[in-house]
Amino acid sequence: MRPRTILIVDDNLSSTDTMELALMDLEGFETSSAANGAHAWQLIQEFESDRLAAVVTDLHMPSMDGFELISRIRSESRYAHLPIVVVSATTDPGAPQRALEIGADAFIPKPWSPLKLRRRLEHLLHGASDERDLP
Repeated sequence: MRPRTILIVDDNLSSTDTMELALMDLEGFETSSAANGAHAWQLIQEFESDRLAAVVTDLHMPSMDGFELISRIRSESRYAHLPIVVVSATTDPGAPQRALEIGADAFIPKPWSPLKLRRRLEHLLHGASDERDLP
């Protein structure tokens, strides 16, 4: 069985690399990355619908920010259940709530914990009722 993909969207290469390392041994999953929302949206359109497992995105990026990316993803019914996690260093106190209101499933502030990101994604991907129930 081919692995499903977690798409990481961030214009900071070191953040992308760290996220890829944190998620690299998730069984049944691989990572791919995009440096902005416009590139991510293009990649999302090219994925087979059952191959894209989740999106992890920053909010502030050139070309298309994370808010627009989340809105576009949620505007397509085929992505209604696609988990979206925001990892951002935004200083806007309203940004986390706004991201959740437009369709993000979780918001993790930077600096972030690789373990917290991994556990949150495991929870969303495996649908455990409690994060302690995760394998």
